Amino acid sequence: MQEEKNELRFQLQSVLRRMSVGERHQRSSRIHNHLFRSELWYQSSMVFLFSSLPGEPRTTEVFHQAIKEGKRAAYPRVIPSTRGMEFYQVLDLEDLKRSTYGVLEPDPDTSVSVPYSEADLVLVPGLGFDRTGARLGRGMAYYDHFLSHSEFKGVSLGICFQGQIVPSIPLERHDCKVSRIITENSFCEPS
Repeated sequence: MQEEKNELRFQLQSVLRRMSVGERHQRSSRIHNHLFRSELWYQSSMVFLFSSLPGEPRTTEVFHQAIKEGKRAAYPRVIPSTRGMEFYQVLDLEDLKRSTYGVLEPDPDTSVSVPYSEADLVLVPGLGFDRTGARLGRGMAYYDHFLSHSEFKGVSLGICFQGQIVPSIPLERHDCKVSRIITENSFCEPS
């Protein structure tokens, strides 16, 4: 199954590389428009975000909109030894620091920790998703550990471009599905 997943990762990374920066920004804006008009967004007061990697839908605008509307926003800090994540409230994106993986993360010494139970809405990155809500990540299982945690009761929203929706994603026992998916075209309700 790992071989199958790695082949799919390679294919999906190729899809993302073929998109220009301008195209990614334009499609990200369309995703934001769908999100900001949704009931999910309207009802959330604590949003868990992630720092976008190159090729992923942009999330900085989501952070700014959340703050503008008086919502709280938190970002993850990974704990490699346990493959876990801790979330910290962020008030300014300047407070995020580059981690050893090259991802922007909150500094636990200057940020306030937020328990999983406070998350209303979690944007979940992925290289690919299928219409059942299955997710293909980068292979480290950080989000699988988070989504399966008993304290997390919010809505998990996979965020990706339409070209990242595939017919089927192979699932292992530890893999967790997302509640819903959003692309530049619309929301997808897992079937």
